[in-house]
Amino acid sequence: MRRFLVFSLILVLGAVLGFALWRFPYRAKTVDVASIFPRRFSRPYGMAPAAFEAFVRACNGAKIHPYRIGQTIGNHPLSVGYQARDGALVFRGEKLDYSAAVDVGAFELTPAQRARFLESLAKQGFAAWYREGRKWRGREHIHAIYAPLPIKWQLQSQMREWGNGRRRAGKPRYHWQRRWRRNWN
Repeated sequence: MRRFLVFSLILVLGAVLGFALWRFPYRAKTVDVASIFPRRFSRPYGMAPAAFEAFVRACNGAKIHPYRIGQTIGNHPLSVGYQARDGALVFRGEKLDYSAAVDVGAFELTPAQRARFLESLAKQGFAAWYREGRKWRGREHIHAIYAPLPIKWQLQSQMREWGNGRRRAGKPRYHWQRRWRRNWN
């Protein structure tokens, strides 16, 4: 008899808890990124000012913090020249070297956050995708190319592949995608 009462009590409590969870679902609070990361985030070496501003806007749009840039201009063996210098520009009287490619850490992002961030990057002028798989195991990251800048042929090839994949997937086309090739001289 006692077992029956305990079992009945557990069933009733489970039903009440299930109803409460169904009727009053947990809603996560939105987080103000600036309150968590109050220090000023400055543009890293090798990233064009326009690309940096677009990156920060994309981070704000995806509601993730921007402290995740891994490599701009660099010579990591896996980069195979893709992160090499694309050119130079003058900004506020200073000549700046830049690479249109940037590697962005994304190891702690969930797949949904990653997808939202990739789409936010695309809205801001980046062709971006998540590098994963056997070659990138333990070094998974987002590889992004800022399209409005003059870029080298390796990045142009990646941009074409990204555009074709996006078109095949039926994803929306943004205004900057109609004019990105003007910078490929």
